[in-house]
Amino acid sequence: MATVQTPTVADLLQSVNENTQTLAAILRTLQAQQAAQQSLVVAPKAPVPVQIQTSLPLPVAPATLVQAVVASQQYGVAQFLFLRYATAVPALGTAEVLYQVPPGYVLLIVGPFRLASDLHDPSLTATLTVDGIDVLYDTYPITADDSQELPQYGVIRRSLLAVYANGTTSPAVVTSTAGAVLLQASIYDGVILPLLKLGYGQLELYAENALGQGEVLA
Repeated sequence: MATVQTPTVADLLQSVNENTQTLAAILRTLQAQQAAQQSLVVAPKAPVPVQIQTSLPLPVAPATLVQAVVASQQYGVAQFLFLRYATAVPALGTAEVLYQVPPGYVLLIVGPFRLASDLHDPSLTATLTVDGIDVLYDTYPITADDSQELPQYGVIRRSLLAVYANGTTSPAVVTSTAGAVLLQASIYDGVILPLLKLGYGQLELYAENALGQGEVLA
């Protein structure tokens, strides 16, 4: 019958010490591997600051400001329009076309106001009214298809009215066209108009300095 030897306390202590040394060796190996892996990681480069040009040369053209707003593609802020109206004008009578600006918006004419007619006669006339102010003389004769240079990028806040008077015995069809931008009034009044006023102030300052130095402004 085999004899079972019971380990002594010394044997148990020796076994614990050996296991502790083994665990310590494993821990040192893991720490060395972790340090090696960290040395392979490339430190991220510091972000390069982006220099943004915040100055705006004045005076700035209204077209530049309007185009910038349109190009931002903010829904509902601005949109291009092509206004085209064909109007039948009876013989010895009158006819009119009224475009009313939607509330909360302004209308900016960005191209010539063109008039075309199937009848050309000095007695066929047109009157164009912007916000109650005539911008064409009252008896503008439609003697040929023509373009009228309205104040480009002039703001229309309420309405654009074209009135045709036909003093001939023949009916006519007059077609009016214009390129325009419909823009939120708050954007025009809060962004574009202040910049235009700053530009005008720069022009006034330049004129004062030039006149003060005896320069002649051509």
